[in-house]
Amino acid sequence: QRQMCIRDSSMADQAGQLAATAVLQGDDIVSTAVAGEGLPEIGEILPEVGGAAATLSSLERKLTSISPDANGNFTVTMTDADLAEYLASQGAAFENSEARIENVQVNFTPQNVVITGNVTTPVSLPLTAELRPVVIDGNLHFQVINASAGVLPVPDSMLSMLEAGVNVGLGQALDALPAGVTLVDVALGSGSMTVLGRMG
Repeated sequence: QRQMCIRDSSMADQAGQLAATAVLQGDDIVSTAVAGEGLPEIGEILPEVGGAAATLSSLERKLTSISPDANGNFTVTMTDADLAEYLASQGAAFENSEARIENVQVNFTPQNVVITGNVTTPVSLPLTAELRPVVIDGNLHFQVINASAGVLPVPDSMLSMLEAGVNVGLGQALDALPAGVTLVDVALGSGSMTVLGRMG
């Protein structure tokens, strides 16, 4: 029994020494644990990696997985649901000191992008707007060409807010594209919009 106790004590000492020199290396983490303390459990690290992937919207997943052809050209097709899901997560973009638009929905048609929503401030009214996507200097922009709130015309300040909200929201999503990408054209269809681009 005495020999067993000595052996067990020695093993414990060795384990303590190994733990004391353990170094965790990551992108931003370099730490030395002392006597086994401070070592994070696996479950404390892995969820961050899985969580980051899980937070990507369907639109961002499409943008991060483009497949250029031999000439570096590529296309990305997004649906009504893709853009609506992303814009919904950017709800604060549809609010300023004068107005707020909620429940924004997107409908791609062969002619325009139709956006509907509810104006809740300063009054409660249904909103319908038609936007046209264009590529300018390698970037995608949406321009409001027509809008109405019930039977009333939409104030310029609200039009600007809507246009900026869509452009800023989509612009943030397009940041998911690889570096060195230039957009060259955009095409509308029933329920979808296809963006054409080029690598390099």
